[in-house]
Amino acid sequence: MVEIRKATLADLDFILALEVSNFLPPLRSSKRSLKHSILSPHQQVHVAFSEGVPLGAMILRIHKTTLRIFSIAVEKNHEGRGLGRAMVDKARQIAIKAGCRRMTLEADAANDKLINWYEFLGFTVLEKLPDYYGKTLHAYRMLQEIQVQVPWTKPSRIKNYLVTDQMDSWLEGLEGVEKITAMDFITDPRYQRMKNARIFNFCSSYEYQTLGYYVSLLASARNFRVIPNVITMEDFTHQEIVNSLLDEEWELVQTTLNALEDDNYRLKIFFGHTLERGMGRLAREMYRLFESPLLVLDFIKQEGEWQLKQAKPLPYHDLTEEELGRIEGFARAYFLQKRFSKGQLTNYRYDLAILVDPEEINPPSDSQALAKFEKAANRIGFYTEIITKKDFSRIPEFDALFIRTTTNVKDYTYQFSRFAYAQGLVVIDDPWSISQCSNKLFLQERMARGRIPTPRGRVFFKGMERQGDRQFPMVVKQPDSAFSRGVHKVKNEEELQGILDGLFEQSDLIIGQEFLPSEYDWRIGVLDKEPLYACRYYMAKDHWQIVNYQAEKDTELWGRTETLPLDQVPRKVVETAVAAASLIGDGLYGVDFKEYGSRVYVIEINDNPNIDSGIEDLVLKEELYHKIMAAFMKRLKKERSEKRWVSN
Repeated sequence: MVEIRKATLADLDFILALEVSNFLPPLRSSKRSLKHSILSPHQQVHVAFSEGVPLGAMILRIHKTTLRIFSIAVEKNHEGRGLGRAMVDKARQIAIKAGCRRMTLEADAANDKLINWYEFLGFTVLEKLPDYYGKTLHAYRMLQEIQVQVPWTKPSRIKNYLVTDQMDSWLEGLEGVEKITAMDFITDPRYQRMKNARIFNFCSSYEYQTLGYYVSLLASARNFRVIPNVITMEDFTHQEIVNSLLDEEWELVQTTLNALEDDNYRLKIFFGHTLERGMGRLAREMYRLFESPLLVLDFIKQEGEWQLKQAKPLPYHDLTEEELGRIEGFARAYFLQKRFSKGQLTNYRYDLAILVDPEEINPPSDSQALAKFEKAANRIGFYTEIITKKDFSRIPEFDALFIRTTTNVKDYTYQFSRFAYAQGLVVIDDPWSISQCSNKLFLQERMARGRIPTPRGRVFFKGMERQGDRQFPMVVKQPDSAFSRGVHKVKNEEELQGILDGLFEQSDLIIGQEFLPSEYDWRIGVLDKEPLYACRYYMAKDHWQIVNYQAEKDTELWGRTETLPLDQVPRKVVETAVAAASLIGDGLYGVDFKEYGSRVYVIEINDNPNIDSGIEDLVLKEELYHKIMAAFMKRLKKERSEKRWVSN
């Protein structure tokens, strides 16, 4: 029997010896540090005994909502006796008593056995921490949500179902998920009418028009979250998506597979694990990118580098008898983690994902603004989670997607938007807004058709005669330019020809517009065809644009800004902004104007306008974030009120 008690200074030498025998020098705590942990009011040190003999110890650090397991160690010759598991259970009890919502820990990324053990106990890999313990000594941060029921907490609104067309005995024994047959799911009215369900499709085939295909198709039609979904079945073969996601772990793929003799390699992943020796880390990272309970990846080596040729869900019937016999434990741990029911103390109505790029230098919203979006979303009834491009396969887990990284029709942001929209999520920016706003030629035509004033423009065609009457200075733009990049001011014919030669390497068409000098540009935020906020963006110092990427000082990169109440903005500016945005859709847009003489001219419409703390929110403050979240809620209520019919 294992007994666990709080450590005293009398246990110090034992714990220090345990650290030395279990951890490499960079991972050990010093005697002074251990003494501080024992005496600290913010830490707890516990010793585990078996038959009165101390055999293990753990150090905990308790924060407001998180309990961090700083270390767990067991005497080497007493491993496998349940001491480690008992200490994790004790840590969970302490976390619950302290009101913590989660437990976290860091573990050696190279120790597959340790990572697998923590995953078996219900932890999931949250992120990779390069050089965490020292140069090339990487770690994984791992997380376990605490499932706590308190008097004011309603039960989790999501119920998990496993749907299969061949109910093997080991599937029936899985805990944490209700089992139903594919035929019942498709035909039984109970499963047509139920709400708030998550479906795990374990059918024997996902081929087009098989039972497995229809399970995922109908699950999406009924507004359920389904893993894998129909888009996943088809879209993982889309090479742009595959390449974009693989960028996250490019180095790991190369270092792991370079030792292989063949130029082709197939990796099967079962609930985040693999049976292939030496491929554990790669399997875990690939599972995080392409989340599907059963997954197969085909790699090919070309010109000395490994490429991911295809990633797709692995049908249940494709498993060998040996694989079926060995993955049962992985499956049990997968569902026992209850990782699909969020450990939240509030019963939120919907789940909102906010897509960001942590590496982006000038994102549409700074960290303070993102925090305000989260706060507003929580208050209005959203459970909110910040996601990145590696979370592409998790899109079906959410009800809505808010894109807060610079969008482009040729990168992963458009793929996210398209995938989310196809899955029935409410999306801002929606795919058609990204497509239309990212192309200046489209905007020029649409504004002209709607009789919205814009600067006089012309189109330059690659390979055609360029001579003719010109008015200089002129602004020349790539059709998909953004944030003042790909936009040039030319003073004469010679400059024009030089700029066009460079731009034609990117596009067959280039936009030219008359140059309208101004001290500032107006930006009117528009949402749901209503004005939202108004800003003046002044030109950067000694520059003709609001951003000067050639500035020598960071303080001179951007011009100053001025945010005004809408009633202090010229009426024609606000009215024209709403009219222009309405020609695109009813999403969130930033309409840019120049005032020239007695007229206003639309310069462009941004589908992903900046909303930064202390700038765009200066007038409305918290109300700005509330309005945007309320728009999501309004759309969701409308979407959910529309009845969907599925015939037998």
